[in-house]
Amino acid sequence: MAAEHPNYHQLLYFWAVVREGGVVKAAEALHVTPQTISGQLRLLQGSINGRLLSRVGRGVEPTDLGRAVFRLAEDIFARGLELAEFIRADSPPSAVPLLVGIADALPSSMVCAALAPALGTRLVCREGELEALLSDLGAHRLDVVLAAGALPSSSALRGSSHLLAESDVVFFASSAVARRLKGRFPNSLDRAPWLLPPAGSAIRRAIDGWFGRHRIAPSIVAELHSPHLLQALAAQGAGIICAPADIEEEIVRQHGLSVIGRTGELRARLYAIAVERRVHLPVLAAILSRTIPAAH
Repeated sequence: MAAEHPNYHQLLYFWAVVREGGVVKAAEALHVTPQTISGQLRLLQGSINGRLLSRVGRGVEPTDLGRAVFRLAEDIFARGLELAEFIRADSPPSAVPLLVGIADALPSSMVCAALAPALGTRLVCREGELEALLSDLGAHRLDVVLAAGALPSSSALRGSSHLLAESDVVFFASSAVARRLKGRFPNSLDRAPWLLPPAGSAIRRAIDGWFGRHRIAPSIVAELHSPHLLQALAAQGAGIICAPADIEEEIVRQHGLSVIGRTGELRARLYAIAVERRVHLPVLAAILSRTIPAAH
């Protein structure tokens, strides 16, 4: 049996009480009587069989259950207010935000290049774990997800992957770390200190595969999502990092790192993952149809 929808008027009254800090202030904001709000709150609590508010002094505060319900209501009514403003403003389609998920610790320069066709519109971007972002994509809370790998074959999402860019990979280290490396590249990287993306990410799986093919056993110093933090730690002499060739000059200039090797065997890739009905959005279609020039 399908779950019944909540009574949104009752939920609105509860949301207003928490936001305004009390029943009287909520009644003033909604232009109803305090008795109306109190009655609707009792009905709402009865329908969910739980207490949402507790009295503190002359005011009220949400219970643990109330806080959970309020967070969901906040999302519902914030979107409702946004919709009302959109309708009142008679906004053109270009005013609709493009909702973008960014996964797998992607370099900011690659993301900026990918999103260039959308810079004349409103962008709402959120970073997170790929699995969570794909879930939001399937639930229409995102329009597209940018990732270092294609849609996993194990995913239940019915979507498509679009390769936007790929680049050779370059290895960097501080001068002090570079001087300690022995032998020729890539054998010189064996047992050296490494700063790597987190295990399980698409780029990390590719790096680990490359290590295996060259029989390199890295001494892992740190695993971080943020490329900027990886680069900053490398500049302090903490270890070796790798990055796409298209940001080589930027890394050398900003962090003073030395290039210790490069390979075409390992490719840094940027994919856009979308579901078919979202691809028809003009701005998204422009992103998916544009291939960023590869760096070598």
